[in-house]
Amino acid sequence: MEKRKFSIRDIFNLRNLIKFIIALVVDALFIVIFLWIKGFNLVNLVDASFIAGGITFLVGGFQIVANSGFFDVIVVGFANLSAVFKKNGTKKYDGLYEYRLVKEEKRFDNKYSSLSYFLAGIISLIIFLITYLNLY
Repeated sequence: MEKRKFSIRDIFNLRNLIKFIIALVVDALFIVIFLWIKGFNLVNLVDASFIAGGITFLVGGFQIVANSGFFDVIVVGFANLSAVFKKNGTKKYDGLYEYRLVKEEKRFDNKYSSLSYFLAGIISLIIFLITYLNLY
């Protein structure tokens, strides 16, 4: 398989823009729902924006970990688990190496998709810092 070179289009593409917008909307909805439940004041805005930003930032971190292949052993194990229970079951993958070859192209395409979650989390954390500094 031929290695692809890095392109700026790998970062700035429509899929990452859609993920970024969805992450921002989810963060904003979380903040609004949190404020609606707890009450509209500055302390609750600090709490809501920190929680929303932190969760979104962690989602980006988990995506980097998953894209690195950390969970491959678990995925191959569960994919081949059905072959154990069937009488003449066939394994979906022969092994971990074959699975990694199958996923290599998809992982390269999704290499920078976690940046959209990081940027949305950073925006929520900036809102947190601004409101926190105004509060105290």
